[in-house]
Amino acid sequence: IIQVFGNLLDNAIKYMGNQTDPIISVTCEEGSETNTFLIRDNGSGMDKNAIEKLFTPFKRFHSGVKGTGLGLYMIKKIVDSHGGTILAESEGKEKGTTFKLIFPKSEIKALADKDITAEVELQVSI
Repeated sequence: IIQVFGNLLDNAIKYMGNQTDPIISVTCEEGSETNTFLIRDNGSGMDKNAIEKLFTPFKRFHSGVKGTGLGLYMIKKIVDSHGGTILAESEGKEKGTTFKLIFPKSEIKALADKDITAEVELQVSI
């Protein structure tokens, strides 16, 4: 999950475009069964065609930025493997992008418990 957030934040920075006042925000909305994380930026944005193909492997939409076209594909695979959903929204080019990550609360709790256990084991073995 850390890789998912890292890649999305890295993309938000890389695709900021010519923005003179760059803004990236991360928020969490707690629901009864899910937690929804929103990663928003005011960068280069995307058209509907790009959003429809966004999670396709090797698909790239910006030739001026280095990349393999695998980042968002891998992010989707990771999110799916945790029972989550990832969605992208943009009102068009130069209008920013919002990525929405939705995870079941049970999965978030399991991940938190796992991370705590790993930290405790690491501390004991040192």
